[in-house]
Amino acid sequence: MKSFKNKGFAKPMLYAAAAICLGLVLFFVFWPPKTQQLPPNILGEWYSDDPRYQTCFVTINADSFIIGGADGNIYPYRIKSITAEDTADSKDRLYTLLCEDPEGLELAFRLYYDAERGMLSYKNQRNIIWLKAKKN
Repeated sequence: MKSFKNKGFAKPMLYAAAAICLGLVLFFVFWPPKTQQLPPNILGEWYSDDPRYQTCFVTINADSFIIGGADGNIYPYRIKSITAEDTADSKDRLYTLLCEDPEGLELAFRLYYDAERGMLSYKNQRNIIWLKAKKN
């Protein structure tokens, strides 16, 4: 019986298999996460009853995230991508909005959304609740 080793088939096949495996690993490691869309209930204007934020607002649209600051300035951001993940300790869903300011600086806003109670909170300020403005 003849062996393929002498014909030079083993090395190219081994290299091809290694290249395919490496390609698959790189694909799954570096491929960006699938961009989500925000649920319609999140879109709109949000306000907080917290005294420190009574003059502030947050407006969320399909493609923009706008913060009205206590200083009276408005800070607009363009949403580049959205990811969502369920949380193990609550029914809230954590949304990460990767945004870009007018100068091109990238920022990530991480928001918890409680669909049952209709509340938002920033990940780093869980104790400050934002409620959606009522439509007139």
